[in-house]
Amino acid sequence: MSEGKVARARTQAIKTLNSKAKSIAGFLDKNGKESDIIEASDSIDSFARVEAQFGMNEHFDRSQVVSITIHDVDDYVVELPAVLSMVTGAGNYAKLKGLRATKSHLNDIINKLVNVYSKFKSKQ
Repeated sequence: MSEGKVARARTQAIKTLNSKAKSIAGFLDKNGKESDIIEASDSIDSFARVEAQFGMNEHFDRSQVVSITIHDVDDYVVELPAVLSMVTGAGNYAKLKGLRATKSHLNDIINKLVNVYSKFKSKQ
């Protein structure tokens, strides 16, 4: 009987992780960033991950992939490549609490990139 409860709780936790990943991917899509989701599975150390493409455009000729890992409903990690970290002034690793804080952090990065691009364009 308790094995069934544990299995249902585990299934619900996995669905929640994947739902949060889809929410982040949708947010990034609305901001013009392509992303891929690596869904949580049924393993013990399950997590979901969103990998977003911030490169291969007119500003960065090389791929710049931002990784967002969702460990729990209130445990998110955002990792930036060195170039994006330097350009935005943001650290390359941020541990955040919650979906809202994560989206806000990503929005700040996107806005900083837009500002950097604008300054770069105005100098040309």
